[in-house]
Amino acid sequence: YDMSLYEEWYLPMSISERSDYQYQTEETVKQLLKSPKSADFPSITDGWNFGCNQYYVAVQSYVDAQNSFGAELRSEFTFGFSLPGVKPICFSSRSRY
Repeated sequence: YDMSLYEEWYLPMSISERSDYQYQTEETVKQLLKSPKSADFPSITDGWNFGCNQYYVAVQSYVDAQNSFGAELRSEFTFGFSLPGVKPICFSSRSRY
């Protein structure tokens, strides 16, 4: 899903807003991981996508982290946030070996 292809995700976001959503998303993802200390996220300029309209903010990225067996997996995720605020309301994930 490429948010840049859809016109409804048109509102600009400041660097500060992007950083806030990145931080909140990373903290939420860490709570879902078996080994949160192994989490390796990309930099904000390299592997994060943000989309915003008047109702929602969507955040996409990935994390490399160890599973229960110690194997490192890459999991791509998308979080949805209802405006105003930075509490996630929905979540989608896909893991790759």
